[in-house]
Amino acid sequence: MGLDALNTFLGTLARGADVHTMGYLKRSTNESVGPSASILRQSIPHLGIFMKESAVVSDESGSSGDEESVSSVDKTQACSKRSKFALTCNLIRALSSQKNPVVFFIDDLQWADPASLELVQQIAEDRDIHYRLCDICYRDDEALASQVPNMLKVVEGRGFS
Repeated sequence: MGLDALNTFLGTLARGADVHTMGYLKRSTNESVGPSASILRQSIPHLGIFMKESAVVSDESGSSGDEESVSSVDKTQACSKRSKFALTCNLIRALSSQKNPVVFFIDDLQWADPASLELVQQIAEDRDIHYRLCDICYRDDEALASQVPNMLKVVEGRGFS
């Protein structure tokens, strides 16, 4: 699941935020993602800017030699997709506010892999993310586009447009 755009957004947000806003973002991010931040850090490295030191400690055991260790990559892969999606929604919820709404512009959605489509759907449907706008563009004449209209029908059927 590629979260490169969210990672870039967090880096840009951190560079442009004043001290007061940065304090608010750090508090709300720590409250919503907290100790589970390490699950997302593989995909969203800039998340560490917003986390307390205790939440960004590496998950690697530090063992060497013949000892069996589980890397953070293995733990991330073992984590269910739904947990990652829920944490990503928590993160977006923490970053969006009336003063700082979040706008998603997603172009060429017809080329998205199934996991990315599912994540976009979950973000669009999450009723607890109040200050976000999802603007989605796709070409319905492309080979993979058949999944996109179905996903959008589901979202619209649940009261979103």
